[in-house]
Order: sequence, then structure tokens, then C-alpha cells
Amino acid sequence: MIKKLTLAIGIAVLSTLALTTAQNRGPIAVGTAAPEFSLKDLEGKVVSDKQLGGKVVVLDFWATWCGPCKQTLPHTQALSVSPEAKSGQLAVIAVNLREDRQKVAGFMKQNGYSFRVALDEKGSVGQAYNVSGIPAFVVIDRKGKVAFSTSGLGEAKKKEMDQVIRTSLAQRR
Repeated sequence: MIKKLTLAIGIAVLSTLALTTAQNRGPIAVGTAAPEFSLKDLEGKVVSDKQLGGKVVVLDFWATWCGPCKQTLPHTQALSVSPEAKSGQLAVIAVNLREDRQKVAGFMKQNGYSFRVALDEKGSVGQAYNVSGIPAFVVIDRKGKVAFSTSGLGEAKKKEMDQVIRTSLAQRR
């Protein structure tokens, strides 16, 4: 009887987790105003939402130790050197969570990445964006609203995010 009760409770918990995960596809709800942030990048310069106003912004929350993050960083790199990024319409910011500057700088050099990294050493921006797992991606439209949000980035999500970026770039402020 106890085994059946334990099994039933376990199934109920897993079902609730699966439903919650299905309903919460990303770290922050699409359509909400993007939380303000101000962080220093690897060069010690401030990067903030106020500086990026009017641009489409891609935030990639990641860490050097994260295997899935390492798999998605080439896409972040590609976005950061796209014609839209080079023209200033698209800002790609890789928000590193809770790692020190030297470790991140070494990782960037070792892997040949050139995208801008903002250091969220205390995790406060990740927390403001409700990031509970990495990698996590948020696209902010020109009006400062969250247009896309996801944890992880498989091929289907990558295509969806790229489409949201294109749509957001086509919109006027």
C-alpha cells in the first residue's frame, strides 16, 4: 500500500512539473516589459538596456562550464556578426552568469568568440529575467518588450528565435 501511495505521489509530482514546464517555455513571459539591467562587459564598459533602446536585443544567458551553452554559442557568434548586428539594428549580449572576468576572457579567446559579454557576477540580471536554467535566450523588441524567451535552444527553437528576430527587426519603434 505504501509503495502504491509513493508511486501515485511521484506520478502526480512529475505530471505537475511537466505541465508547469510546458506552460513556462522560457525564463520570462513573452509580452512583458524587459527588466532594466546594467552590467560591465569584459573590457569594463557598462552595457545597459538604456544604451540599447530602439534596437532588437538578444540576451544569451550562459556559463563556461555549461555543456549545452557551449553548443549554442556558435549561434550567438553568428548573430553577433550578422549584417543586422554590424549595422547597429541588432544587439547581441551574452550574459555570463556568476563567473569572474579572467575565466570568461580566457574562454572567449580560446574559442575565438567576438560577441559582447556582460558579466552578471551576482546573478541579479539572470534573476530579474527568471533564468532558472542555462542556456536561456531572450529577444527584446524595439519597444522594450520580451518577444521571445526559452531555456535551451534546439533546432526548432533556434529557427523560431531567428524568425522572431527578423519580425522584430522589421517593426518600427
